[in-house]
Amino acid sequence: MRRIGVARESPGWAFVSAIGASFFASAVIQLLAFIVYPLLFPPTHEQVIYVSPRVIWEGAGAMGAGAVAVRAGGFSAALLYVAFQIALLAAQIPARTFACARVAAFNAGACDWSVFLGQRWTLWFALALGIAASRWLAPREREENTVLRAAGAYGFVFAAFASVGSMLLFLAVLPTTPINSSGPFPIVTPTEVPLYATALGEIIGAVLAGVLLARRSLAPALLIALLLIGPSFANGVPLWRAQSNAMAFPLPMWVGMFAWLWSPLIAVLALFIAWALARKRNLLLAPM
Repeated sequence: MRRIGVARESPGWAFVSAIGASFFASAVIQLLAFIVYPLLFPPTHEQVIYVSPRVIWEGAGAMGAGAVAVRAGGFSAALLYVAFQIALLAAQIPARTFACARVAAFNAGACDWSVFLGQRWTLWFALALGIAASRWLAPREREENTVLRAAGAYGFVFAAFASVGSMLLFLAVLPTTPINSSGPFPIVTPTEVPLYATALGEIIGAVLAGVLLARRSLAPALLIALLLIGPSFANGVPLWRAQSNAMAFPLPMWVGMFAWLWSPLIAVLALFIAWALARKRNLLLAPM
């Protein structure tokens, strides 16, 4: 097999490209896991060793990120990626603190900070494997990692908005919202703040990806769009089919329940619109 080529770039852009590599690897493995995982771990058989499917595709993403970060930008880019993951982990602290303090049924073992910090060891191990395997990637000169940058911009904004939404919920919304409150808007309940924050990040990230792909053909944008939609639909469609009475639910619950459908579709539409407008602008500014 011909080795995949990665261009050398500044640590900052290499960090963004690493997030893009994580997006591609985790999305592809996640789609494959829906087919392979039931065969490896049949639900009708007792498993001696259970491995969460999320651990598998998150590990694949971390391996891709570590390899691209070191090959494209050196260990400085890898350190930026580690700092990014630590920031995402820190954003989960308010949710865990809130649950441990107020939810009586919450697992007491999960409130142990040593357990909380050790839960991500698989990600760090996969990242180390990716760094060790970075030499397998072939260096490319005088090229940009445009597609990886576009996917990375989407992944960065998506993760940032999801973390901010979670922190807003547990630091500002829930502590000050009376029980059974419908929230400031009839369609948005307080507990759905992270959902809409994530959807907004998904749309903004898709717009940035479309702009960064302005000089590329339709194929890279289509690839990112398919990997953006695929895992969401693979998770949501089986649940939707099992909820035959979903149409009888109230509108806020219906909107939240079908976020897996409307959020990625709007994001993909925003991606293609941004790509088309940016591409048209580049063509108009190109020298005759």
